Amino acid sequence: MSDKDIKMTSPSAEVTIRMGEDGQNYPVSREVLIKESQFFSTFCTKPAFKEELALELPELEPETFNVVLKWLQEHSYTLPENLDIDDFTKFYKSIAAMNLQSLKAEILEQLGDKIVAEHETNADGMDRDSLYISDPLDLFYGITYGSKVADRLLLRKLVDKILPIWGHVGEQILGLALSTSPDSDNLANAVVIDSFQEMLWTNICIDCRKTLHPEPKTECRLCNKKLPYERREGWP
Repeated sequence: MSDKDIKMTSPSAEVTIRMGEDGQNYPVSREVLIKESQFFSTFCTKPAFKEELALELPELEPETFNVVLKWLQEHSYTLPENLDIDDFTKFYKSIAAMNLQSLKAEILEQLGDKIVAEHETNADGMDRDSLYISDPLDLFYGITYGSKVADRLLLRKLVDKILPIWGHVGEQILGLALSTSPDSDNLANAVVIDSFQEMLWTNICIDCRKTLHPEPKTECRLCNKKLPYERREGWP
């Protein structure tokens, strides 16, 4: 075994991560990198990697890698103080690409808890512009696009918290279902529909479900509150 091979097998071997458009260098312990990420583990075991002990990741933002490194070292993550849906979607996709399942689970759990807590605080009337997440469903569809089917259970935990509060997805699902665009996110639709179905099937017995029919009502069948949802034009 060569000296370089010995260095590579050492847990303390230092790996240089080059990232961002400016090619910033981050020295990181190999042991920390491969701790929970199959993505980094695969890179660190490639024969060509032994030549330089460096990874080129130009599309990875340093801010994102700082989050990853903190998670690998401390298992600590905090949602940003202000959340922009487009920026957060890009951030989450980077985390997903590195196959950090535990970090993805933590992010989605914190998002779900934040959405529920904010709704409980503003239950009498929510001003979307003042909310931490202006449209949780938009965020959900954003982070789901590009996710793997294997992540469906993680995604279900998030959407299960969103739908009872933001259940106005009929038009979105119908539009995506009828779309022929390759950008249609079938995984997101499947997770949303699965959650709706389970909520229905676990709250209403089969006999009572027979009374649920397309005939629209203007009041809730349970509490008689006015329903904000209107029947779509052209619905049979």
